[in-house]
Amino acid sequence: MEASPLRRRLRSPSPDAAVAPGGLDSLPPELRNEIPSRLPLRCAFCTAALARAWRRCWESVPFLCIKWPAGADPNTITSVLRRYSCPVREFCHSHIGEASFRHSDRWLRLLALRGVQTLNLDFERSDEESVHTLHPSIFSCRGLTVLKLRGGDIPTMPPGFAGFPNLTKLSLFNIGFPDEINVAMYSTHRDFAKLMTGLDSTKKLKIAIPLEDVNCVEGLSCNFNNLKSLSLQTSLHLLSGALSLFCMLRNAPILEVLDIEVICMMTTDYSEEEDEVDSDFLNAQWTDDLFSNLIRVGVTHVTCKLSEMCFIKFVLSKARRLREFHVCLDEGCPKSNEGAVTELVKYRTSPRAKVFFSRPQYD
Repeated sequence: MEASPLRRRLRSPSPDAAVAPGGLDSLPPELRNEIPSRLPLRCAFCTAALARAWRRCWESVPFLCIKWPAGADPNTITSVLRRYSCPVREFCHSHIGEASFRHSDRWLRLLALRGVQTLNLDFERSDEESVHTLHPSIFSCRGLTVLKLRGGDIPTMPPGFAGFPNLTKLSLFNIGFPDEINVAMYSTHRDFAKLMTGLDSTKKLKIAIPLEDVNCVEGLSCNFNNLKSLSLQTSLHLLSGALSLFCMLRNAPILEVLDIEVICMMTTDYSEEEDEVDSDFLNAQWTDDLFSNLIRVGVTHVTCKLSEMCFIKFVLSKARRLREFHVCLDEGCPKSNEGAVTELVKYRTSPRAKVFFSRPQYD
């Protein structure tokens, strides 16, 4: 009995079979490259099943976007990067667990060879003993335009490292820096300043300033002439944090947006006498062009310390083009909403500035 059409197995075409006119195999090469380049990696890889001419097409399509979810097989990632022969537009891994740390070293070596443009790596950082130090190949990724790192440690920078000349966006969160550079001993802040140097083309910068006893960007030798948006995680209570902040502000002449996440150091025995930053210090930092283009400022995790309120008052009185100032209190702020608002309305504001107040609500 003849098999039912629904159950009949389809046979693969023989290698010598003629290609049907108008089939996928007949598409011009430039169109075959264009289609996978607009697809996510998984979909681009699946185009290999469309027709014979597409079997290895994805491997030679320039500027693919390669994104991996948490739990992705690290060997598969390595295999894909080895087979792919063109420049990588974007590589993203949403969670790199400890078991994949050693594999990530191979990925960085391959990505440096592929001229990766956007790199987004999120490393697991459960405790200081299991922190992964990135492979030095990170400094060979000279084509980077966007770099986002979370949870790992920056390796010792090679001699003559001049930064990433094409970088426009940088985001570093929970990142550590080495204590040594070029054999000679330097403190951590020297490596931090060296990383900042050479980023003069950056337009958007998001970074956490290390809490040190000294100005972490002292000796910064570059101007952020293109920087328009700056997001910092720092302390407004410590003199070192404030010095680092103003050092960066003075080197960003066209800055328009400033967001500060205050590192809370509130303790039960806190006294205003412990504040290292006051109005006299802030006024000493003033120059006529310091806030010349600033139009929006946001400060979160405010605990209404004297140093924080002095900073808010200073910006409101000096930034003449300011349009918006957003203040978000920390959950542990001892002041009531009414008390904080009463304090804020006393400050002289820029002519067009509007102050927005908020406080997170928890159930």
